[in-house]
Amino acid sequence: MNQSLGLILDGLLANLPSDIIAGGAVTLIGVVWTSWRHRRSARNEQNRRRG
Repeated sequence: MNQSLGLILDGLLANLPSDIIAGGAVTLIGVVWTSWRHRRSARNEQNRRRG
């Protein structure tokens, strides 16, 4: 079951153009980076208000 699922995924990835995969990865990293940076700056704002 797991093996066949892996083969299906490999086939899907092989059929997708690599630039779409790269674009998706870059988008995902960008979203994670912005949310993490936003959360950190919000925490810094709270600390500044408290101090």
